[in-house]
Amino acid sequence: MTDSFENPDAGGILVVCTANVCRSPAAAALLRAAAGPDLPIVSAGTQALPGSPACPEASRWLAALGHQAPQAHSARPLDASAVRAASLVLTAARVHRAAVIDLVPAAQRRTFTLPQAARLSAWLVRAGAEPPDADPRGRLAWLAGELDAARGLVGRPAGAELDDLPDPHLEPGNPDARHDVVIGRLAADVGALARWFAG
Repeated sequence: MTDSFENPDAGGILVVCTANVCRSPAAAALLRAAAGPDLPIVSAGTQALPGSPACPEASRWLAALGHQAPQAHSARPLDASAVRAASLVLTAARVHRAAVIDLVPAAQRRTFTLPQAARLSAWLVRAGAEPPDADPRGRLAWLAGELDAARGLVGRPAGAELDDLPDPHLEPGNPDARHDVVIGRLAADVGALARWFAG
């Protein structure tokens, strides 16, 4: 497991949510399992309390779906250096995408909400896109560029909120924000992306 980009020029995936205890560490754990050890994957939160552990409820639902929960997670705040180092930035919701772009405006072309990236990825599959025969970082850079190019070609969902993963901790009365629903959506979205850089 990688907690930071050891080489800022190496590229990798940055996953962002609010507190960096639930959605983003769960997504990072799934991405690590799919991509293997050669691709740096880290997570951060726009309002993270440094050192906070992963949400046990999210970990429980990941395990229920047959996935490994985040191991020895320690929350970290989002910072500009992590954004600059990432080849692809995936966020839980549009508010986090906006926060990333506020920090580093140049990251706009490689920053997507996770549901948005999954939707664009599905379009790339239907369009017959083929990644180059490259190492994981090469495939990742290719994917970021293809997702950005597809942004203007793929219709947006009927409701913009469909590009967001709700926060189970802030919306306890919302049935779409239950941990089981959110983790299930998150796992499906990661699965749609993992095909591009899994060995």
